[in-house]
Amino acid sequence: MKDYASYLLRSTGQGGSPPVALKPIFDRFSLSLSEVDMKSGGTEIEGMNVAEIGVILYDASDRQTRQRFTQAHELVESLLSALKGNRYRNSVKKYIEQNERKERLCNWGASCILMPLGLFNEHVQETELGIEAAEQIGEAFQTSRLATLWHMVYCYPRSVGLVVWKYTHKPADEKSMADSSQLSFLDEGYRHAPQKELRAQWNVFGSPAEEYQVPRNKSVSRDSLIFQAYDEGALCEGREQVSLVNLEGEFQVEAAPFVVGNDTYVVSLFHWPDSLLNAEQAEAFD
Repeated sequence: MKDYASYLLRSTGQGGSPPVALKPIFDRFSLSLSEVDMKSGGTEIEGMNVAEIGVILYDASDRQTRQRFTQAHELVESLLSALKGNRYRNSVKKYIEQNERKERLCNWGASCILMPLGLFNEHVQETELGIEAAEQIGEAFQTSRLATLWHMVYCYPRSVGLVVWKYTHKPADEKSMADSSQLSFLDEGYRHAPQKELRAQWNVFGSPAEEYQVPRNKSVSRDSLIFQAYDEGALCEGREQVSLVNLEGEFQVEAAPFVVGNDTYVVSLFHWPDSLLNAEQAEAFD
């Protein structure tokens, strides 16, 4: 996918400096953009492509950085759709036919288009890896902080990993909680819902750290830097001992809150210690 993204950029005379302009790529494939109100009905859809007529739809209410990523994602999906029934490598076919994997592939393709790897690496060398660095790089490439961090981890999997947390109930509690009309018939002692916690929603860990992924809905301690970032509404960073099932040990951690709709999330970045890589190398010689 990264090679194909490079081809798209070269064929439209781009990749020398950020930000990447998507319109020349759309024009090359006779694709058009249409801004619509996609979320007014309460849906979470941010974009879609109608490949048959060459139209990509994106939500009018999203921020520009979100719109750009959606447009690039749908562009990749449109080009993959054009491969169906035609010709494609088996390694791509399995991603096309499995929706979750296809979405990841399209996200990776969108990232490689918006943040070309060579150019991205140049900026990382100037700013290093981190949440504040992602904000600076995102300004240059016109990408969101989260998309830039995601790209960082995939480009430098031996250096950092990412976990996104949401302040929420665990699914079992949400399922068991009665709605407000039912609670009115219960005694006062039963009216207290279980407490919300910051729970892992998804991980971005590459090799050699894939086995350390935090299980979905695992909560993080209220004494942690991650919860502190949520509590203070600000970036927090430092070294601390972590105990999150598969992820155990002392790490340099950065965490920052962000809001999507009515929900509060925290993005956390774990800097891998040299001992992680040393352990991997030792296993290779066993």
